[in-house]
Amino acid sequence: MTIDNQPQKTLFIPLIKMLLDASFVMLAVGSGYYLRFYSFLVEFIPITQGIPPARNYFYFGLLLIAVFLLLFGSFSAYRTRFFSSFRQEFSQVLQICLLGILIAMSAAFLYRGFSYSRVVFLLLYVLLNIYLLAGRYLFHRIKRGLLSRGFSSVRVCVVGSGVNVQRVIERLNIDEGHNLDVVSYVAEQQQEIELDYLGALEELPGVLEKEHGLNGIVIALDHEQHTELMKILRATEGRNVELFYVPDILDILTANVQGFEI
Repeated sequence: MTIDNQPQKTLFIPLIKMLLDASFVMLAVGSGYYLRFYSFLVEFIPITQGIPPARNYFYFGLLLIAVFLLLFGSFSAYRTRFFSSFRQEFSQVLQICLLGILIAMSAAFLYRGFSYSRVVFLLLYVLLNIYLLAGRYLFHRIKRGLLSRGFSSVRVCVVGSGVNVQRVIERLNIDEGHNLDVVSYVAEQQQEIELDYLGALEELPGVLEKEHGLNGIVIALDHEQHTELMKILRATEGRNVELFYVPDILDILTANVQGFEI
């Protein structure tokens, strides 16, 4: 893997997520329209004003796609670095479905040229939750398959104290919700880790000179080494590597590395 094609590969997986969201939103609109006007529900909830043209709901679906993509984007759902799992996104999807349907209903009822069915909105809210959660589950299956084959993976070196380095590497090896491929580490002394040991922290500038295949550095300093952070930043200055910082605060490392922001 080279650094030149990394941005394109990095953007590909979030694009899959956006396309799945857009597809399932439109599918929810189409399903809601069909259930309201052509299914068995007609027997229980009679149609009093005739069947509206499907194109009006198609245009509404386009509006709804824009609303949901903006909402998901504002919640950082389309980040190019993947540290969330399906379980973590579950509550986010439910929250955005509620916000999205409220915004869409407000926009629809402000439009006086056509009256949308309130029953469709009720069905749509239920279907959006089901379809978008299904879409998220499908996305994480696709993502896991791509990442397991090395697609869009970021070759990183973990830099920090011996204990923290070992904990971070163990967590990253267990967790499948990210696209970090840990290939080496830098610490004050060699650890019992089956990865390339590149030397002590003082040797980092030389390491970066020789290791041209690295795309990023995961910083895992303990509370006594925070003064070394500036040295790491200076060593990476002007180099095409990403920095990932794992804070050593309140035993975050022992709890959950999966959610660290980098």
